[in-house]
Amino acid sequence: METVMSDESSAELSHLFRQAHLVLPDEAFMMQLLSRIERARRVRLGIQILAMAAAVVIVLLSANFVLTTTASVMRFAAGALPGYADQVVAPIGWSCSMLIGIWVILRSRPARH
Repeated sequence: METVMSDESSAELSHLFRQAHLVLPDEAFMMQLLSRIERARRVRLGIQILAMAAAVVIVLLSANFVLTTTASVMRFAAGALPGYADQVVAPIGWSCSMLIGIWVILRSRPARH
């Protein structure tokens, strides 16, 4: 599909272009604007650092519970499957469970098109 452009000049269009011609802001305004932008960046960085610190604290506070629960689940699995206890707690067992966990997480996400 082609758009045909007119070659004729319009007085109204020329008038609008003349009205739109603005003087650039002075140096003081630009310095104030740049300082506001820099301050906003510092505030955003501070918020991100605080959020990360809060996440670390939450992980540290919940690590004991998570590790205790994991150990009790592993003891239960080893007790329920005495013949497979060595495979469950071996590094290869942990590696396989991590691969299965990653596969489950990837499969549970909505499909991206």
